[in-house]
Amino acid sequence: MNVFDGVIEGFRKRSGEMTFLDRVDDVRMRLFRAAVVLVIGTAAGFWVAMNYNVLGFFTRPVMPFLGGQRLKYLDPVDPFYITFQLALCIGVLVTLPYLLRQLWLLIEPMLLAGEKRLVRFSILGGVAFFFAGVFFCYYLTLPLILRFTMGFQTESLEQSVVVSDYLAMVLRLMGAFGIAFELPILVLLGTVLGVVTPQFLVEKRRYAIAIVMILSAVVTPADVSSMLLLAIPAMVLYEIGILLSRMFAGRPALMETAGEA
Repeated sequence: MNVFDGVIEGFRKRSGEMTFLDRVDDVRMRLFRAAVVLVIGTAAGFWVAMNYNVLGFFTRPVMPFLGGQRLKYLDPVDPFYITFQLALCIGVLVTLPYLLRQLWLLIEPMLLAGEKRLVRFSILGGVAFFFAGVFFCYYLTLPLILRFTMGFQTESLEQSVVVSDYLAMVLRLMGAFGIAFELPILVLLGTVLGVVTPQFLVEKRRYAIAIVMILSAVVTPADVSSMLLLAIPAMVLYEIGILLSRMFAGRPALMETAGEA
């Protein structure tokens, strides 16, 4: 049996009576539904962004450093583009339960009995940890970054913060912290599935540090403090992942006793 035959056989075992074409149709249908719901959510988010000060939530951390001034924009289309960005964020947020439901219904038939509980926990835990990272960034990291970067040459320079650049930086940082906070969940999932071991994670720690430092330098503003404010929590989360891996390593019974969904 070649690799392709093995994939087809594995698909048949996991999908039961559902054929490959049935699975493709199911994926297409669910993607279409998710896209329609996301468009509707984004349209509702556009109305919310137009009628409520959603932008104020994102600009609040920088306002103490502007001396009573407002953020600037340089392109005539920037106000619309900024509003659309906010609308998309709101749309994703309000439709997230439905999107996750569609994701679960898509992958649930492909899972074995012992995998369903694990994947369900990973999805819910991943969402919780992602938002924990976002709030950590907003309430702690972002103010520290702004205080540090905007504290230089204040006697000689006057700030003129462009809203599009500022919002792009904030969303990039929030996304980076949200993804970084997924590390414990990913490590736990990999351990239970037998992909990684505590020994592997410890042995590759130096490579993990190097990767985290590089990625932190890419996604944060070009200063050492910003890079460290992302890299240090990420490495702490990596160590937490090692602890979780040690707790759950060698426990295949978790998969066997997970039970049906």
